[in-house]
Amino acid sequence: MNPLKPKQKRSAERYDRLLDAAAALISENGVGGFALSTVGKRIGISQGSLYQYFPSKTAILLALHQRYADHVHATLLDMEKALDLEKSPAPVEAFVDQIMNRFAPFYTNNPAYRELRKHASLLTADAEDSLDRKIIEIVSRILLRINPDRGADHARLTAAVLLEIADALLIGSEESQDWRHETRLALCSYLSASLVHNTPPKS
Repeated sequence: MNPLKPKQKRSAERYDRLLDAAAALISENGVGGFALSTVGKRIGISQGSLYQYFPSKTAILLALHQRYADHVHATLLDMEKALDLEKSPAPVEAFVDQIMNRFAPFYTNNPAYRELRKHASLLTADAEDSLDRKIIEIVSRILLRINPDRGADHARLTAAVLLEIADALLIGSEESQDWRHETRLALCSYLSASLVHNTPPKS
């Protein structure tokens, strides 16, 4: 269970500062080199005060993951609203451009999120599965708009595969512009093959 963010302003600000410190430490040392005892020291609060917010390493990792998950979910909903697939001459490319424009910078600017995604086994399965389910739900709705003839089941399958491909490639998206170009090409190729060039499944 994720620790709840305090409602009082001062406590909420300290909560956020602790998560910021945890993210910085994970970025510097990786999840394996991250220790709860160093988080309080980073912002100058006592161990006792730290435990009032996060009683364990798992608790702060879950809270940090939830903050990232909320951002990802909100970004996907905004992306869904922003896509004008009916007027786009190339809806697959328009969708992939939205993914690249919104999520490649996010992965690059948030190395702690990349680390948490790579080490999902350190979190409870429910936390990661919940985010993945939300992603697949939204993406499958978008894919159905691109090609409704493929059906809902196929859209969900394609969304699940797309998530695995995009996640793996975007984790390395900070490497270079060439990497981002190849990532875009891979996503466009997969979606075009799955949604456009394949014939609709027979009933």
